[in-house]
Amino acid sequence: MRAGQLEAQRGTRALFAEATAGRGDLTAFERQVLAATALTALAVAIDEWVAVDGRSARPELIDTAFAALGVDQS
Repeated sequence: MRAGQLEAQRGTRALFAEATAGRGDLTAFERQVLAATALTALAVAIDEWVAVDGRSARPELIDTAFAALGVDQS
């Protein structure tokens, strides 16, 4: 089961990385790192939203997660 989960994560990470191809001067490796980081930030925001029974706004939690990474969303 764990192997299947890891494979699914790799596949999702690859999709995110492919979506950023041609944007900027990033290597394929750098795009994979950014995709993995973005997915983790998103997962942590969703985990927090679930932990507080949806009392926090999901978009704000996601914004906060990316802000913690130093991502400028303006």
